[in-house]
Amino acid sequence: MSITIKPTLGRIVWYRGEDGEFRAAIVVGVNSDFNVNLQVLGHHAGDTQCGPMDSVTHADPEQEPLCFPSWHWMPYQVEQAKKAEAMLPASHPVQQLANAVGGTLEHVERLPDGTGAAVLSMPLPADHWLTERGYNVPPMVFRKGTDDPERQEWAEKIRAAGRYAVRCATINGTENDFDPDALVQNLVVGMLGYWTPDGLSKEADANPPGLTG
Repeated sequence: MSITIKPTLGRIVWYRGEDGEFRAAIVVGVNSDFNVNLQVLGHHAGDTQCGPMDSVTHADPEQEPLCFPSWHWMPYQVEQAKKAEAMLPASHPVQQLANAVGGTLEHVERLPDGTGAAVLSMPLPADHWLTERGYNVPPMVFRKGTDDPERQEWAEKIRAAGRYAVRCATINGTENDFDPDALVQNLVVGMLGYWTPDGLSKEADANPPGLTG
């Protein structure tokens, strides 16, 4: 594990017994950051792997082979510790930037080459078009009624562009907190092409099949 969480009395951890199964356990004694005494809770009455266990050594689940018996932090505890470790001090320039724009640092990490990366989320401005009050009327800039034979063809193309825009803005549906302006920009690209003289990308795999830049 890349981070160290200090065990304290009363913490709930996972205990892995000699049978290789995980059980819930309570820390009842701390010998070091990696060695504790536990009160292990059994799966059922008569479970021979439960009860008091002294001097149990911590094991990193990412390392093989695992030793038995051992104790482990729960995945949720590890994630919370990583988030806490990633927090920057108030004096850090990146944190000051986030504070200046009213944003929240969602993720900060140091990359293998020594540089860093951060993900910042920001609330929409109070006057943003998305939350503007009023009755919504479609602009119909490319209006085609049902009497127009091209309407169905256009509708299918617009749907395809819309799906492209949503997928890009939500990272293929994995991010619900997306940028509405990014979605609209992607919709423009989906309908008209990239912002290049011919609307195509120099990367062949970034263009529709049969079209090359």
